[in-house]
Amino acid sequence: MKRGLLDHSSFIGQAVLKLTQGDFQEAAEQCTEFLKINRDSASTYYLRADAREKLREYEGAIKDYQKFLELFSKEEDDYMYEKAIHRIEELQQSKASGSSNS
Repeated sequence: MKRGLLDHSSFIGQAVLKLTQGDFQEAAEQCTEFLKINRDSASTYYLRADAREKLREYEGAIKDYQKFLELFSKEEDDYMYEKAIHRIEELQQSKASGSSNS
């Protein structure tokens, strides 16, 4: 179990680093690879949603935020839960205005 937690922490660190460096494509790809191993990682869906949003892949970002909400309990972190809902609403508005990438 510790090894799995360590792998996840290492992955999260790498994905966050890629995001902060502006390498959104690599961050999204790393998240996708990790999700092949652990499909129930709410934090990974959130990170990939963030990367996809920055890549203007709004449809994919919305799906990832929705999956995050599905897996993530509001009681765990009310702020993150509300933030994800807010991002979905904003992205849906962006899509409706015709500025989305699928």
